[in-house]
Amino acid sequence: TGRLNGDPPGVMTIAEKGIFNGGGSQTTSDGRWGDYSAMAADPAEIGKFWYTQEYYATTSSTNWKTRIGSFSLGNVTIPATRTVQNATIPVGQTRCYNATQIISVAGNGTTFIVQPGGSATMISGQVIQYLPGAKVEPGGFMWGYIAPGGPWCQTPSIPSVAMSDDQIPKRIVQSYFKVYPNPTTGNFILELTGESLVDKVQVDIHGIWGEKLLSKVLSGERKHEFSLSDRPTGVYFIRVISGDKAETFKIIKQ
Repeated sequence: TGRLNGDPPGVMTIAEKGIFNGGGSQTTSDGRWGDYSAMAADPAEIGKFWYTQEYYATTSSTNWKTRIGSFSLGNVTIPATRTVQNATIPVGQTRCYNATQIISVAGNGTTFIVQPGGSATMISGQVIQYLPGAKVEPGGFMWGYIAPGGPWCQTPSIPSVAMSDDQIPKRIVQSYFKVYPNPTTGNFILELTGESLVDKVQVDIHGIWGEKLLSKVLSGERKHEFSLSDRPTGVYFIRVISGDKAETFKIIKQ
């Protein structure tokens, strides 16, 4: 079960469903259960989650098993307006926030803090407002982009978000490329993951102001190593084109 953050408080608006029914129960009384339970958001499909948990096929003391399942909350829409408040982005964490019209950050006595080593991205169709209480500490990063037609975050973050009734659906398509590690201290890998990519792939690397730093045509191997070692710390954009498929990645050089 679940709810969208624009739903009335205290109400689970998404109908409850089961993933798998166990066939027995645990008879031991040592009090341990759920040691191997975990849930994570799908990195590419908004509204989809993966979950693993223990279960008993038959009643016994310790003969438990584990199972992995996935479920989706359906079409998750991008709000027209979004208010991002009372959130702290710690070291190693990256957050991204969408709105088709306006994003307001902090304000009205609330805070939004990016700590050293954390990063936040705001993507709005029209306006981004950084209000009192928004703070980026030394070593933290926050970027804002006006993009009337996207592209939007692949996995939007939603702490303390206010939505309007005017919401426009946006489906995220399958990614055919991966870039890692991100952030990087210098070198990074571009991996081609699609099953039907053409033989030649065009790769362009741009700086934060749009200047082209590198242009290269790849062929053959699916993994290619690039280096930003001679570049200053900051944000860079990688544009990958393969036939009719094109994607843009943001990579952070630390």
